[in-house]
Amino acid sequence: MSRLPLDRTAALAAGFRTKKRLGQHLLRDPEVVAETLRVLAPGPGDGLVEIGPGLGALTGPLLATGAPLLAVEVDPAACRALRSRHGSEARFHLLEADVLKVDLAAEAARALEGRPFHVAANLPYYITTPVLASLLEGGVPFVRMVALVQWEVALRLAARPGTADWSALGALASYHARVTLLRKVARGAFTPVPGVDSGLVLLERRSSPAVAAEDPALLFRLLRASFRMRRKTLRRALILAGLGLDPAALEGALKAAGLDGGRRGETLELGEWAALARAWAAAGGAGAGTVPAAEAARPGEEDA
Repeated sequence: MSRLPLDRTAALAAGFRTKKRLGQHLLRDPEVVAETLRVLAPGPGDGLVEIGPGLGALTGPLLATGAPLLAVEVDPAACRALRSRHGSEARFHLLEADVLKVDLAAEAARALEGRPFHVAANLPYYITTPVLASLLEGGVPFVRMVALVQWEVALRLAARPGTADWSALGALASYHARVTLLRKVARGAFTPVPGVDSGLVLLERRSSPAVAAEDPALLFRLLRASFRMRRKTLRRALILAGLGLDPAALEGALKAAGLDGGRRGETLELGEWAALARAWAAAGGAGAGTVPAAEAARPGEEDA
């Protein structure tokens, strides 16, 4: 397999070394770069956002499309290397920041002058879920996003209800976007080599959510409660979650939604969750409160 060269001179001059605490694995596979460019296919009036460029394996090819690019990178040394390579290009904009701590919609609008934009994201495994949740729920108006994520996460994003990989994160992604699993990426495509394979996933943002929900945050609060106890029936999981309905009221809500409480939550379609959220609210159950819908995708809470 051919491998993209590393600009070791620029890395040395910038004082860059991969940092385990940042989950840095540098992309070396030219086929992944080519697939990302093919799928994003920015038009003449489009902009691009790159999350986690590292030393810029994808940055140069993205700029070569002619589209203006906003790159968001948290590592100061990587930013120095990127500036040395691309800082003189007028279409290159670099934001040295944690993507979870910035208003990405506002930053993209400013740097890309209001253009519609596509996102390329090479996400460290430990922040994949919160970044995706933030982009989907935070009103970041991307058109298409190609995300390079851990293989297990890729499967969860592309899964369908009733399958082993269906998850709260997959439900959140499906609610906001059309999801396509593009390809598996072997661990050898990176330096240093990670301990797991990765997957390339396309998310195309919907013009409106997949289902109508009066209270999306409540919908995902109920869904998340069920997935935290996915071996239990829907009825039992929601009782144990303590979200404000006694067993009798819960039975009434399930009946109003046309749902069998003996099913497991993982078998429900998004439309069924929306129906349950409406019936739940009508029965006087706990609303979303201060729990954001993005919390539906917090890692480590699904009883797999």
